[in-house]
Amino acid sequence: MLTAACVADDSPNEDDEELGEAESSLLNIGTSISVTPSVNASVGNEVTAVAVPTSASTSVVFATYNSNFGVFLPDGNKTHCGWAKSNASQTSFTSYDSYYNPLPVPAMSSGTYERCLGDTWAAALGPQRLSQAVMVAVAESTDGTRDVVLWITNNAGSSFISATTISTAATGAQADGPKVAIDPTNNTAYVWWANVVGGVNVHYMRKVGINANGSVNLGPIVNLTNKLPGVGSGAPLHASITVRKGVGTALPRVFLA
Repeated sequence: MLTAACVADDSPNEDDEELGEAESSLLNIGTSISVTPSVNASVGNEVTAVAVPTSASTSVVFATYNSNFGVFLPDGNKTHCGWAKSNASQTSFTSYDSYYNPLPVPAMSSGTYERCLGDTWAAALGPQRLSQAVMVAVAESTDGTRDVVLWITNNAGSSFISATTISTAATGAQADGPKVAIDPTNNTAYVWWANVVGGVNVHYMRKVGINANGSVNLGPIVNLTNKLPGVGSGAPLHASITVRKGVGTALPRVFLA
């Protein structure tokens, strides 16, 4: 397992309070569970589902997944990016596929955008950004480069308004398993991904400010490889990510596992 706290603060008393709240909340988990199918296509790995507030009292579910119909589509590929949006009562979903529902085209770090390949991951912005969410995925270009791209939706997944390539040619030539988490206090996304270079799995993270209009402010790419355990060909390519939001003067903390 790959574990790290990438951004630290020193607020022990605050930690204790948050832990107590979390323990209390856990008592209510699992008391009532219902299952709502979202898609008809065969679904691959990297499935996420997040609640996206659409008003002060309602939310919809925004889910992302690898969409694979099991047959070659006219572009010669089986796998694309898929996503789904629930209705307000969260009892049914409308499903989308990046082949049949084209995404905004990103400027790739090398070559020309060909398709959203998969390895999708979703996160919702804070309650002050109603209906806004992000999806990261691996996108493939015509020369075989696989970049990490971030798409932004301002209507909880019905469509997307922007696409930004997060990796560079050097860091994303064979990008794999990107993840994204949001600090809702400042509408900032933290994007993690790995890239195989010479048989070694190199890990990266980038801070991305999300604006209300779908534009972004990109921070520098940080190489985390030497800061994480299990470096080398055996290091995991598909981490999980979460953020403990910054409060007051305490910095946000980004956790990978």
